[in-house]
Amino acid sequence: MKITLSSGFEIELYPPPVWKTWDLAAKKHPIPEPPVVSSETVTGETVSMTIDDDPAYLKSLADREDAMTDTLAELNMLFAMRDLEVPEDFSTEAFADEMKYVDSDWAPREGKMGRKLDYIEYVLLAKTQDRMLVQGALNNFAAVDEEEVSRVRESFQD
Repeated sequence: MKITLSSGFEIELYPPPVWKTWDLAAKKHPIPEPPVVSSETVTGETVSMTIDDDPAYLKSLADREDAMTDTLAELNMLFAMRDLEVPEDFSTEAFADEMKYVDSDWAPREGKMGRKLDYIEYVLLAKTQDRMLVQGALNNFAAVDEEEVSRVRESFQD
């Protein structure tokens, strides 16, 4: 599906492989294990209990959820814009000082795909309307049209 951004730049979007991106993100960010407390009973048997409401465990679950969200967004953009070529003259140096002012730990992403993600985030989709346009287009990939619903419905009536 081709879309035109507010800059006039036209990009081709492809449906990202949702289950594959989920599997990749889950592999990168495994679910943390809750802490376990063990004690010995009077009979000498060891009893173990998980502490599901441990604050550190709950924080690690929330941190994982944030990391999964970020990773899924990145993977979906990379798959959806797989044909996108980053211009040779693109550099994060143009806005590095501003980013470091807001977040002292900020650094450009590493590698070819990191550079592509930086280009997508800081140049291509810098405007909210362009982000919304791309997200809307990606959401449409998951939509089922009326014709397809009718075909499926008729196939059940046979």
